[in-house]
This record gives sequence, structure tokens and C-alpha cells, in this order.
Amino acid sequence: MKDDLSRFRCIICDKLGECQSLSKHENTSSHQENAKKIQKTSEKSDQLKLTFWEDLFMNQIRITAFIVNNNLPLSIGTKLVDLIQCCFSDSKLASQLVMNDKIIKNVCSGISEFLKSQVYQIISTKPFSLLVDETTDCSNKKQL
Repeated sequence: MKDDLSRFRCIICDKLGECQSLSKHENTSSHQENAKKIQKTSEKSDQLKLTFWEDLFMNQIRITAFIVNNNLPLSIGTKLVDLIQCCFSDSKLASQLVMNDKIIKNVCSGISEFLKSQVYQIISTKPFSLLVDETTDCSNKKQL
């Protein structure tokens, strides 16, 4: 069969055919329906893959936000992920979750850049003012 150059195998329909009827086979309704089914299936699996990685990234952002909001050390990220994986051992998402100091720093950097751009956008389009106040700390040293 492999050496028979006058025949083809349609991988979409899983059928054998003669090479001279290849263009006819492409135009049959069964071939076109099978091609659409395969395309829909691959689109769904691509969307599921993307959704999975988006969820994974969003969880990294949530964990980083939790660490920052609670003034916890960045090194707690790996221990927190270990705890999550232990608590949710049956979760594929939890098993793929990875956090380390570098990831947390990158997420913090990304969030800060986003917030800076948002603030810049607001102050560049609307008038604003600065309020300057002088204070004294416990050592009676004046600060501005």
C-alpha cells in the first residue's frame, strides 16, 4: 500500500481512494462534514488549553496579590503553593501551579507597570494637584 502511488488515504475520513478521484473526494459532503468536526474539536481543545493556562496565570496573580496585600515575605510563595497542592491534590490546575521568588517579582513588576500606566493615563487627561504636608516623627525630626 505504501508503494502504491496511484492510491491515497484520506486521514480525515480514514478511507482509501484512487488519486484521480482525490479532488472529487475533497468535495464530497461526508469529507467536508468530517473536516468541520475535526476543526471544531481542535478549536475546542485549543480554547481549553488557553483557558487552563489563563487560569494558571490568574492564580499566580492572586497568590502574589495575597502575599503583597498581607505584607508576607515573597519566599512564602513556594510554601503556599505546596499547601494548595496538598489540599487540592486531585486538581490538575493545582498540580501545575508553580511559584517562586522570580515569578512573584515578575508578577509584582507587571502589576506595578500596569498601575503606573493607569495613573499616568488619569493624570495626563485630568487636572490634578499635590498636597504637601509637614510631619514630625517620634524623634522630633521634621519631615516633608
